[in-house]
Amino acid sequence: MTNKRKLAQPEEVVYDSRINNVKMEIELQYREHETDIQEIARRVTQDYAARGNRNQEIKSIQIYLKPTDFTAYYVINESFEGKVPLF
Repeated sequence: MTNKRKLAQPEEVVYDSRINNVKMEIELQYREHETDIQEIARRVTQDYAARGNRNQEIKSIQIYLKPTDFTAYYVINESFEGKVPLF
């Protein structure tokens, strides 16, 4: 009998983009590519969790978009740095 350990899936983060109670949708288009900001935020939190962190610990996220590099660079909790593909 094999003892298989089930890995926990990272918890899903739900984004509600609102400013002054107005729902916002922001889309980034560059050349023939496009993505929305919520998708980029989802990728950031998935990358953070994949590196062994817990999404419940997130207090702040700063995302820097660099379309010429097709990359979104991020900083979580003012100390953890990473990057994800934009498209």
